[in-house]
Amino acid sequence: MMILGGLLKLRLKVFGGFFNARSSERVLKLIIGIAVTIFFLTFGYWFFQYIFSYLKDLGDVGILLMGRVLSLSFFAVLVLLFISNLLTGISTIFNNKETTELFSLPLDYRNIFTIKSIDNTLYSSWAFAVLGLPMIIAYGGIVGYNYLFYAPIILFVFIPFMLIPSAASVFVLMLYFRFAKNINPKKIIILFAALLSIVIYLYLKHTAPENLSLYTYQDWRILNNYLSGMALSSSMIFPSSWVSNCLQSVASGNYKDAFINSFALFSTALFFWEINIILSKYIFAVGWQNSLASGSSAEKQPAYTRFLLAPLKWGHNPLPQNFKNMLYKDSVIFFRDGSQWGQFFILFGLILVYLFNLRFFPADLTDPFWKSVVAFANFAFMGFVLATLSVRFVFPTISLEGKSIWTLKSAPLKPAFVFWEKFAVSFLFFSVLAEILAYISSAMLGLTPLMRNVNYIGVFLISLSLTGLSVGMGAVYPDFEKQNPSKIASGAGGMITAILSLIYVCIMVVLAAYMTHIYTQFITEGERINSAGIIFSFAAAGIISIITFVVPVFVGLRNFRNLEV
Repeated sequence: MMILGGLLKLRLKVFGGFFNARSSERVLKLIIGIAVTIFFLTFGYWFFQYIFSYLKDLGDVGILLMGRVLSLSFFAVLVLLFISNLLTGISTIFNNKETTELFSLPLDYRNIFTIKSIDNTLYSSWAFAVLGLPMIIAYGGIVGYNYLFYAPIILFVFIPFMLIPSAASVFVLMLYFRFAKNINPKKIIILFAALLSIVIYLYLKHTAPENLSLYTYQDWRILNNYLSGMALSSSMIFPSSWVSNCLQSVASGNYKDAFINSFALFSTALFFWEINIILSKYIFAVGWQNSLASGSSAEKQPAYTRFLLAPLKWGHNPLPQNFKNMLYKDSVIFFRDGSQWGQFFILFGLILVYLFNLRFFPADLTDPFWKSVVAFANFAFMGFVLATLSVRFVFPTISLEGKSIWTLKSAPLKPAFVFWEKFAVSFLFFSVLAEILAYISSAMLGLTPLMRNVNYIGVFLISLSLTGLSVGMGAVYPDFEKQNPSKIASGAGGMITAILSLIYVCIMVVLAAYMTHIYTQFITEGERINSAGIIFSFAAAGIISIITFVVPVFVGLRNFRNLEV
């Protein structure tokens, strides 16, 4: 226990050294991190406060819906926490350089496991804390919590809730690395992705609610049928329901039930972590050795990879040979890195959930006003999804060359060729994905041809601009020391890119909202179309997109040419 305390003190010293360092990059990263956190906390609070305030005004119906919103939201956080801890645990706990160094020291395996598990939990869960805390505070403000209630709720309800999926994911990883043969992180990611897809499909097929008309929410039979379709997320077997019940019990003054649910969360988290620590004494070291053996073993290229990359080897392929070689190299690296496409599967799965849920969009919604509002909301969703994907997957592309960047710089290739290859591959991938998403969602929502075309053009501009922004900023702020794409994207350059991407998408959404407003006024009230406003919006969107693309690309390309390795 004393050794574990020493390791934790060392962690705190390293953390304190980060703040004491006078490095301009660290100061900038700290300022940006604080600004981004404050922004999302504020926006999250405003968002949930608006939803809960609206539901409260509906009376008894709204109270029921508030409970379902809490259960569904925490259920989503529970699933995402488990997935996030599972994927990051592979590289943070097992395939990790620091873990190897700790095993070379005379330390108890349980201490090594505990300190690395703490790292994994903090790294995987902080973003979800930024999401969950505003929801709790907003709900408490609407139902009239006493200010003294928030600290106990965070300490004894929310934190234990986040520790449960973290413990469960680490438990799964320990068992897998201990007992599986020929370990490869890809296998667990592929298996988990397949199981997750099946679960999502069965859930949406058999338990998704029927369409809830905007004009029939006062019919208790329809409402009851709608709420019964959401029963899975409210099942008492999930800790998310315990959090929801605890918050509602505090709101109603039933402190006994609140204590029971809080105790269930706290004891479950303690039980799972105690089991993990006990098991780590017997299987953690062996599992770590198995992970090293799997990572160093020469593995034949999987058949699906050879099939997907086969067109790049065709002799009659019209692409230049240097471009094909670069594309082949980047594709192989992508498929080898399980954390890369594993996290892409998660984001892609969330997109599929969104598309599946569009099936339950009210079929009788023929009001042109609501049709326009929904089209605008769909465009905004796609914009923010593209911003997330570009920062996470496009920004690290240059940095992922790692210490082998010197081979590219010394090869008979112009730096501009390498830069534009990164851009071309990323843009092709994201533009195709975005247009497919725009087409499917527009068709499922039944948008008019005019609204569809506006969506297609807007998504194309956003794809082009965000790809140029992320590749350019990735060349301005390269980090060749880190090989984890998540850590590269969470650096100072990644945070700046995320902020610029969000600002750009917000501007495009505002311009789209203005055009939607003009169009809605025309089709609902017969007002004359403001041609000047439409022209201004399109011109502004084009100019801002060009600036967002050209400036980062120009600066990034110049920096990449002058890069010394």
